[in-house]
Amino acid sequence: MMLLLFSLPIIECPKANAEDNVGKLIRKLQDKHPKTRAKSAKELGDLKDARAVVPLINALKDTDSYVRGQAAKSLGKLKDARAVDPLLKALKDDYAYVREEAARSLGEIKDARAVSPLLDFLKEDSTYAREEAVKSLVKMGPDAIGPLIKAGKENDLRRVAEVYCFFICRGESGTETLLIDALYKCGTEKMAEDFAYSGNERLKDAAYKWAGDHKYEIRGVPGAGNSLVWGRCSS
Repeated sequence: MMLLLFSLPIIECPKANAEDNVGKLIRKLQDKHPKTRAKSAKELGDLKDARAVVPLINALKDTDSYVRGQAAKSLGKLKDARAVDPLLKALKDDYAYVREEAARSLGEIKDARAVSPLLDFLKEDSTYAREEAVKSLVKMGPDAIGPLIKAGKENDLRRVAEVYCFFICRGESGTETLLIDALYKCGTEKMAEDFAYSGNERLKDAAYKWAGDHKYEIRGVPGAGNSLVWGRCSS
């Protein structure tokens, strides 16, 4: 009687391994070393597993600002609506890096609840955080454009001045007049400099006229990363 021996193939389960990794990384969010917690927050975003949403939301309250920033960034990668309200709170974080990542992630999630807070956030002190808010608003499309166009139609120049960077970023032809009127009525030195180096000739001319009228010398270097560019975020 002959016995036949069969060797069974080894079947790998990459999904199970991935799930194991998620669990390990979630536990590491409680590690005593901030660098370990930050690394775990980053990797959880890369894995894009929904189980990481709540732990990452909790990590927005971490004592270390870099951990909070990485958690905010990863929540944007997960694109889960549960993170919207916690990210809106993160827009008020004491550290600009956290605010910047929160603004960026809200644009990835594209939830209409973020439009009004992001519009208010355009008065933020940090240039980088402010520009991330602009990009996020552009990504939201009609939800964000509607209130701003309405402000323009109602000739609410103060509101337009508060969010001028949004209009420059979109670069829509025909909005120059509205922006120039806002500059003349409610302009600031920073607004004039951004106009001067925006790449739009009409805004540039208006900026130098405003500067002359206010005895202010336009500073900065075109293309040095310290100004917005006309139409840069429109795609």
